[in-house]
Amino acid sequence: MDPTSADGGGDGEDKMAALLANHKHEKKELQGKILSMKKSISKTDKKKKKELAEQTDKMEHELQKRHAEEINALSSVLQKQHPEAAAEDTAVAVATDAVENLSVREPREPRVTKAQRRRDKKAEQQRERERAIAEQEVANLEGPRHLETEAIRARLRERSRAIHLIPSDGDCLYAAVLHQLGGTSSGLSVGSLRQRTADELTKHPDEYKPFLTDPATGDMYSDEGYERYCRLVADTNAWGGMTEVAALSAALDRTIEVVQAEGAPVVLGDGRPGNTLLITYHRHMYGLGEHYNSTRAATAEDEDE
Repeated sequence: MDPTSADGGGDGEDKMAALLANHKHEKKELQGKILSMKKSISKTDKKKKKELAEQTDKMEHELQKRHAEEINALSSVLQKQHPEAAAEDTAVAVATDAVENLSVREPREPRVTKAQRRRDKKAEQQRERERAIAEQEVANLEGPRHLETEAIRARLRERSRAIHLIPSDGDCLYAAVLHQLGGTSSGLSVGSLRQRTADELTKHPDEYKPFLTDPATGDMYSDEGYERYCRLVADTNAWGGMTEVAALSAALDRTIEVVQAEGAPVVLGDGRPGNTLLITYHRHMYGLGEHYNSTRAATAEDEDE
């Protein structure tokens, strides 16, 4: 359309409206053409996509430039014919055309790289982990493990003692007793304590066998089964219970006291020489089940907990 040929019939407002209607039609045609061009190339062809983006940008810019020139050309003609209304018509036309030009270019979301997507995923996973930890910590405050530990701590505070944590690896009883004896500086080790316990069990089967149950039968161990059990105590990291605590007390000739959350402390070998070895028994310390810890002298920090 040639806006300068509009020299008769209708006022300036009608001519400007006709021009804007034509512009709107051309913009829709361009949108359709751009969409068709985008569909014609593969989504995975990055080079073609880049070339198409540059081409469509140029087409949109040229269309906007031509529309602006046409509005200015018609405005010049109308100003000569109707000086009093031309300025207002031109301002309205320019504003209308500017608003409609916003719809020519399809909005493009910013491109997210694979590396950024990995970082975003990792960050989201970390946030989920932190939320899960926070929720678990809240749940733990009312859980059996927390309640049991707090009860044991309260009993130890009365004696100016605190829990000394021992790893949960099957050797916890022997490691807790070793800690009470002064660690490896005592000349002992977890292995040697196991051997002493096994020797005590082997020498006095009538004293200990009645308190043990064969897991295969649910009954008291046979003589052969009891021998196998003693070898497991000596040669593996089989977990030890109160029977092993009693055997350790006898083998070391030391009193061993076991503090627990409920009930009175269990004292094995009461009256034997030397300081009492004080350890703690936990039913809910770890998911795998029962556990022993050692104790130590309480500090100011323990008092504040």
